[in-house]
Amino acid sequence: MEKTKNKLLKPLACLTLAAACLIPATSSALTSEELRVMAMEERIGANSEKLSILDRFSFNGDFRMRMENINADLQNANTTGDRTRLRIRFRIGGDFHLAENLDVGFRLAGGGINNPTSTNITLDNTAGTKDFDLDRAFAKWTPGQFELIAGKFGVPYLKSEMIFDSDLSLEGFSEKYTHKAGDTTMSMALGQYVVEETGDSLDSDVFMIAYQGQLEHKVSAGKLVLALSYYDFANLQGSAVTNNAGAGRRNTIAGGVYSFDFNIFEVAAQFKTDVMGKPTTFIYGNATNTADGVNNDQAWEAGVKIGKARDFGDWEAKALYRVTEADAVFSAWNDSDFHGGGVNSEGVELGVKVGLYKGVVLSVSQFFTDEESGAAEKHELTHVDLVLKF
Repeated sequence: MEKTKNKLLKPLACLTLAAACLIPATSSALTSEELRVMAMEERIGANSEKLSILDRFSFNGDFRMRMENINADLQNANTTGDRTRLRIRFRIGGDFHLAENLDVGFRLAGGGINNPTSTNITLDNTAGTKDFDLDRAFAKWTPGQFELIAGKFGVPYLKSEMIFDSDLSLEGFSEKYTHKAGDTTMSMALGQYVVEETGDSLDSDVFMIAYQGQLEHKVSAGKLVLALSYYDFANLQGSAVTNNAGAGRRNTIAGGVYSFDFNIFEVAAQFKTDVMGKPTTFIYGNATNTADGVNNDQAWEAGVKIGKARDFGDWEAKALYRVTEADAVFSAWNDSDFHGGGVNSEGVELGVKVGLYKGVVLSVSQFFTDEESGAAEKHELTHVDLVLKF
């Protein structure tokens, strides 16, 4: 009887021990459904992190198709005569928001290396590939009422193309302080920019120090904007620069180097109001090169813009008259379209834009210009542009 009892107890003990080992394992095991939920939660967490990064990045760009016609009555053999050509411009960039007030921005653009005032690409060379280069790269910090920028970036001032072309990206540092009191906003901007690195020392490099005080004041009829600027070029006299306008359209140069220094004082004014229900801006600017020994030292312009082409059916128009003497402004950086670029010019710019779709604009611009002094050289330039912004 005892043997029979032992025979029965031994298998029972084994089963009990096996059950004791299996129960914890079974209770801790996850079902396939639970595993799928966990995997899904991990993927959602990873995607959420990616989306958070994308939320901190803003993207922008534009494409322009241009037909350009030049009709020039030339007296200067070094300048370009009659010509019709197709050109494109493509720019793409963005800003990465590292923190609430800290951004890193960039822009890539066509146009080739070493052209500070144009990102146009001429359709030519048996449909060969085109250059695409770094146009801007900068860091911007905006603590409170201050704005600090370092790198290569757009001109951070109230400006005129009489001095700075719209495509120009300065290289260096900018500091700005803004204060608002009621209907008045005041700002002070400073800048330190590299023009030409000579390879010797900072003392011999060509650079520009910029100062601008700006005042905006709202009145019942609109808003008045006034800016006083001083652009001090150091070591330019007696130096050469890499890029400049063609002969007859550049500053006075002898033996390949600049004959004069450039210390430009500018007064710029805008009055923004409504005319016939359309946003309208009246523009005036005057620039004087105050450096010693300069005779052709004056530049000025006056004009008006009316309307704003944003959506289908919107329109805007522009009319401007400008005079730029030979040594009034730095010819490597000013408007590349007016009189074919550079200085020693006077004439009229007319333009009209029509909105075809949100972000799509058709524009026509016409320039009628001449030499400000010296041999007459009439220059007519027509641009027909289709611009798409994204």
